Amino acid sequence: MTLFEPTLQLVWLKILRNKGVAYLGSFHEGVNIISGQNASGKSTVMDFIFYVLGGENVPWKNEALLCDEVFAEVQLNGVPITLRRQVNEAGKNSIAIYWGNLESAEAAPFASWETYPYQRSGAKESFSQVLFRLMGLPELRGEGAANITMHQLLRLLYVDQRTPHDQIFRSESFDTILTRETVGNYLCGVYSSDLYDAQLSLKTIESQLGKSVSDLKNLFSILGKSGQTGNTSDFLRAESAAIQDELATAEVQLIDLRQARSLVTDSDSAKSIGASRAKLSKAQKELVKSEESLAELQLEIEDSKLFISEVDRRIDALNDSEIARSYLGSIRFQFCPCCLSPTHEEPANKQSCALCKEPVDTTVADSQLLRMKNELALQKRESSGLLESRIEKLAEHSRKLPALKNDLRQLEQEYSQLTSVWSSPVELQIEALSRRVGELNQKLEQIAQYYQLASVIEDLQNKRSELENQKSRLQDAIFNAESRDEKLKEKARLAIAENLVTLLKSDLPRQDEFISAAAVDWSFAHDRISVNGHTQFSESSMVILKQSFHMALLVASAQNGFFRIPRFILLDGIEDGGQETLRSHQLQKNIVQMSSKLEISHQIIFATSQIAPALAGSELVVGEMSTVDKKTLSIH
Repeated sequence: MTLFEPTLQLVWLKILRNKGVAYLGSFHEGVNIISGQNASGKSTVMDFIFYVLGGENVPWKNEALLCDEVFAEVQLNGVPITLRRQVNEAGKNSIAIYWGNLESAEAAPFASWETYPYQRSGAKESFSQVLFRLMGLPELRGEGAANITMHQLLRLLYVDQRTPHDQIFRSESFDTILTRETVGNYLCGVYSSDLYDAQLSLKTIESQLGKSVSDLKNLFSILGKSGQTGNTSDFLRAESAAIQDELATAEVQLIDLRQARSLVTDSDSAKSIGASRAKLSKAQKELVKSEESLAELQLEIEDSKLFISEVDRRIDALNDSEIARSYLGSIRFQFCPCCLSPTHEEPANKQSCALCKEPVDTTVADSQLLRMKNELALQKRESSGLLESRIEKLAEHSRKLPALKNDLRQLEQEYSQLTSVWSSPVELQIEALSRRVGELNQKLEQIAQYYQLASVIEDLQNKRSELENQKSRLQDAIFNAESRDEKLKEKARLAIAENLVTLLKSDLPRQDEFISAAAVDWSFAHDRISVNGHTQFSESSMVILKQSFHMALLVASAQNGFFRIPRFILLDGIEDGGQETLRSHQLQKNIVQMSSKLEISHQIIFATSQIAPALAGSELVVGEMSTVDKKTLSIH
């Protein structure tokens, strides 16, 4: 069968108690039926499947709590991995992942497993993030997205017995309209990461733009009070150059005047010179240290960029390797590459080597390839965070450098003046010239302050222009994405509605609205389904409607590749609501018939106490039929 991504299929379910096997079930593609009498443990097995895949808030029965842990071999987009989760009432337990099938996982040491927590943190991804990535599901962003986990997705994929029949989602104590709407749209393929990213970025841009405009107004007010409103950076640079020329001339004159008088070497003068020299030396060291740090950060930034590029290259290489293996694995040799003799025998099956006819197992290589992709993704995430930190440090050092240089220049001037020679006949000239030098230095200091403000203003003006351009581009992108998502939402609703109408009309003629079903509608946000404008029917009809809706979701996902439902559902409680036996058999027949017509890989697991006679004993049944005397869980 063709495989759409994402696709999730359960292969093995194993439940342990005291290192003994309490349950072992083998599951297959398509319909899987768990059959047994009431109170024989069918729903408990369904709860274990829900739980090991990441579900939460399971009201465990006493028999289930006697078990220690549950294993599940699953195929994510056709690649096998094994999940393991401890069984207890603590809640939010972690999940351990082994990159291979159950048989290999049981023989592997504990160090070969990777454990991921329920909740994400700065240092560790959650198991939901990892499983989303392995299935090729985009990580949700935007308002309400932080709560979207495997548990929330499974609430729409698992129809349990405890939830009221008029609700779409599995019951949750703390539930919100936003969460249900986000999950429903996401699984129907309507959610687009670029739209949520653009909306989130637009909020950030608008906040930054408002701050930038406010900062500009404040700075213009400061410059206006200082009389420098019209001064640009170019004007201030020209003023500074003119003052520095005059200052250089004055300093030369001071040196000439001081050479005309006797050198004063009293102790007070020596102390002043020593103190000035110490300040000058300290300032020089700080400047050198800052410049060295700046250069070192620039090298580290370039090194981080090269490393991230190398990680991207390796990810691309892994993808190319996977594509190459898929092509090379299909080569059939007509002649032996060694002796050039014709090869006559065809391989026993597609999983055997075309040349030596020996069986070839690609699942181990696929699993390892998936593990390496996951490790490279983690390395890229950590390196990107380190790169952002270094860029921020570089900007901080760059801002401090001009001030350090200005302080050093003033200390050099002060030291030069202290070490110059004084001549008593020209004391008055030296004093006047020194005052002029002080005035010029003060002007330079003011210009430096104004220049700093002018530079900030120019930077803010440039930033404002760039933010306005970004805002315009984001608004266009949001409009286009919303239009595209609206069309996709309508297409998804039409596909689900067509399948739901087909299932309702295939029901036994017990509910008039189902027989004449023409208009069906539903709201993920309000957790309700309507047929021909009605939302309330008999209890047994509500069960048929709910089961049919979830089946319609799965069939629509198998007919349209844009759905993100992983072509997997769990259906329990088919006979609930005082369901008529013949009507339950008809529903089972409809599920099997619709599944058989699908050409896309999928999996349906349903539990029943009234299995249709035509299905009893068929290959669709998982294990033996359980009874109250021989329950599904073997607890000794």
